[in-house]
Amino acid sequence: MRVVFTITLPCAEDGSFPDDETVLALLRSFGWEHREISRLANERERLQKYYEEAAKLFEEMPVVANKEKGDVVFYGTVQDDQTHFVITRRVEGQITCRLSQPALNRLQGSVVKMVKQILRS
Repeated sequence: MRVVFTITLPCAEDGSFPDDETVLALLRSFGWEHREISRLANERERLQKYYEEAAKLFEEMPVVANKEKGDVVFYGTVQDDQTHFVITRRVEGQITCRLSQPALNRLQGSVVKMVKQILRS
C-alpha cells in the first residue's frame, strides 16, 4: 500500500523557504535515516544512497511518481512501523512524502507520526 502527501513549509520573515540542508537536518533529527546511510563519509555519498534506495520505492509507485525521481531529498524509514518513505522537493516551499507499507494500519500510523512530527517542528 502507498500514500502520498505534500507539506507546505513555513517561510521566514524575509519570504525565503528552508533550503535542502535545513530540511535534511530536520528530517535526520527525527531518527528516520538508516544507520548505514548516516555512517557514510559525506553528503554526496548519502544523497547517492538516497537515490538508490528511493529507486526501489519508485518501482512500486504509479508512473506519474517517476517524475520526482530526480528530486529526492531524503530516504528513510519510520522505525516503529517499518514504513519506508522518500521525500522529494520539486517546488520551493513544499516537500512531498511518498510512503510504502504492505499493512494498512501501519501505513496509517506512519502517516500520522510523520505529519505530526514535521508540523510540530
